[in-house]
Amino acid sequence: MRWIAFCLILSCFAFASSDFPSVCMEKAELIPDYCQTDPEGHFVNDGASFCGPASVSNSLMYLAQHGFQDLSPPADSLKESQTEMIRLLATKEYMDTHDSGTSPIKMIRGIKKYINEKGYKIVHLEWEGWRGNSKEFPKKAAAPTLDWMKEAFAKPNGAVWINLGWYKENKNPKVYERTGGHWVTLVGYGQTSDGKEDPFTVAIHDPSPRMGKEPKTQYIQLTKITDGTLEREDKSENETKKIRHSATGFYLMGGGMTLRKGADCAIMDDAIALVLDDSKTQSTDKKNNPRKEP
Repeated sequence: MRWIAFCLILSCFAFASSDFPSVCMEKAELIPDYCQTDPEGHFVNDGASFCGPASVSNSLMYLAQHGFQDLSPPADSLKESQTEMIRLLATKEYMDTHDSGTSPIKMIRGIKKYINEKGYKIVHLEWEGWRGNSKEFPKKAAAPTLDWMKEAFAKPNGAVWINLGWYKENKNPKVYERTGGHWVTLVGYGQTSDGKEDPFTVAIHDPSPRMGKEPKTQYIQLTKITDGTLEREDKSENETKKIRHSATGFYLMGGGMTLRKGADCAIMDDAIALVLDDSKTQSTDKKNNPRKEP
């Protein structure tokens, strides 16, 4: 476990002419990278569908170490605390994670409940994406917008989570057929792995065991789709129907993206942005890499 001064992240918030900096990478080494199938977690079904709770816990543990300490459950180590948080978030009372994962609406509901119970105020908790709808949490846009994500993430008290869809691509006509999905944690943007500034690069921590046991930041190149159709199955109690939506405006996630076996591509389906009220916070300035035992 290394200790890093809180002042290191301040350069991320040196705003220029826009409402957010063009590059924000200083959080990447400070945000945890928890593997959802870590055997020490003893999660239901070995954590196979726990990408949502694990991704959210990465950001909440970071916030707990930077002013929002009550977000972290009491435990003997930071890793044990994060493990306990994941278990709680996955329960029916919070995100209701099941065999097929966690929907955006249930993610938002669980995040809101957890933060409110810890005594913190939410400035905004918003969602953009095409999977589902909710009067309680109306979506801001059908396709996630990059500037909206950057603006929330660049705040010292902000966090963003991305749900990417695994797709099979059919050429004629161009149809992207969704075969599954996966949640990841946004940890930075605006810079490639070799340090070059690029507005269409985002950095993520992926909780999948595909990433191995060591913490790893992936640098993802985003490419906006200009034509075609997204297609997914919507299963209810009595029937299964196909839902279609224009693919125009959505982002392909390429570059350093590690695809699930059998997928032709990954597309950013949904994103959730959180900003907390930081009027009563204190920093403890710890770094947590739960893929490595502290």
